[in-house]
Amino acid sequence: MRTPLTPDTAQVGMFVDARLVTDTEVWEIIAKTAKTITVRDCRQLMDSDGHPLMAGTWPHVEYAITSNPDGFVQTLRFRKDGTFRLARWARPLYPAYLQEFPDGNRYPTEYRDWSY
Repeated sequence: MRTPLTPDTAQVGMFVDARLVTDTEVWEIIAKTAKTITVRDCRQLMDSDGHPLMAGTWPHVEYAITSNPDGFVQTLRFRKDGTFRLARWARPLYPAYLQEFPDGNRYPTEYRDWSY
């Protein structure tokens, strides 16, 4: 079982995931204090035709991601329940499973641990 992100495990430059019902959003930690983290959403890489780069057709591998200097930035407080969340109703943030592919891109993998 994966452990939710905490102030002790959060590191600047680390990628974290926010699990939605059907998708996974990947965010990058860009700043950290004792009780907060600042995250920025990541960019999907596109090919020359404007289509998302895919690692394959498997449902557990999504679009290639990279840092996004122009991305949406949000500061999150460490909650009393011991987690960081993007919203009150959202699932906790976890360190992202990122897989490096031969093309040099990072792809978030969807091997879900449904125990959380």
